[in-house]
This record gives sequence, C-alpha cells and structure tokens, in this order.
Amino acid sequence: MIPKISNRFEKFDKDKFSKSAKKETDVVREFLPNGNYIEMSMANSGKYYTESYKASYFMLSKSYYPNGNIKYKGIMFNVPWGAPFQKRNLVWF
Repeated sequence: MIPKISNRFEKFDKDKFSKSAKKETDVVREFLPNGNYIEMSMANSGKYYTESYKASYFMLSKSYYPNGNIKYKGIMFNVPWGAPFQKRNLVWF
C-alpha cells in the first residue's frame, strides 16, 4: 500500500500529543486501532509525525514549523533510520 498525501494545509495535532505524551519524554509512540504505528515528537526546531502502515514498504512523514503549521509532507521507505535494504529469498525488504 502506498500512502495517499493531500495538498491540504494542516497543523500539528498538539491536543493528541499532549494527551498521549509522557512527562519524561517529548516523543509519542503508539499503535493505532488499524495496526499502523505512529511517532509524534516536538523539538525546538519543529514538530514531527511519522506513520508506518501495516504490511507496507512505505511510511508517511510530516514536518511542522515550531508554530505547528505544516512545513512538508511526503512518503518514505519504511525502514529503520540508517538501516540498509536487505535481500532474502529473492525479496528485497
């Protein structure tokens, strides 16, 4: 499945972040009811959101300005940061 991206303006969901964030961290990590995995984070440089889709090679990535307005959004390969693709049984993953 390739995630769909709209060209609509959006803002960082600070209410969801505030409800889910633990006091000792500025990162939210959780599984959604549909099985997708999300990470939300806040830093001085801005706010970030990634959603890894269940059984997909792609993930949705969004970056926001410090004021919460969308900066950019796009899709990326769903691999851990810095991890290379691997080949097993003639299948790349």
